[in-house]
Amino acid sequence: MADSKKEIKAVTKPAEILIMGIPYEIRYVDTPEEADIDGHYKLLGQIDYMTRTIRVYDKNPEKKKTDGFPFYVLMHEILHGIGDAAGIDVLNTKISKNAEKTVDLLANVLSDTLIRNDMLKDKWKI
Repeated sequence: MADSKKEIKAVTKPAEILIMGIPYEIRYVDTPEEADIDGHYKLLGQIDYMTRTIRVYDKNPEKKKTDGFPFYVLMHEILHGIGDAAGIDVLNTKISKNAEKTVDLLANVLSDTLIRNDMLKDKWKI
């Protein structure tokens, strides 16, 4: 009898991403405080334009490794990076008071679309 459950592959997450030609190191952290470069806030993720790093909290006990959550958080931070590099004010939290809401919505829709349509490489296969 064949097992009807999908085989879950080990997830190898990317360590770097280029955003409009700018390399960003991706760090996966164990606590929400580590996601904040200054350690003052509990965050799910943060992009730092000065050090060119993106930190993603991916040990969230409320989320499963197979639910796409770290990918969503990374997508959120990438959208902030795109907004900064391309000058898209609506994605910039320093300019638009609705930036977080807009970025959340876009990250959710893009992540869902890519995951549902199996458009991710094996390293992000859900």
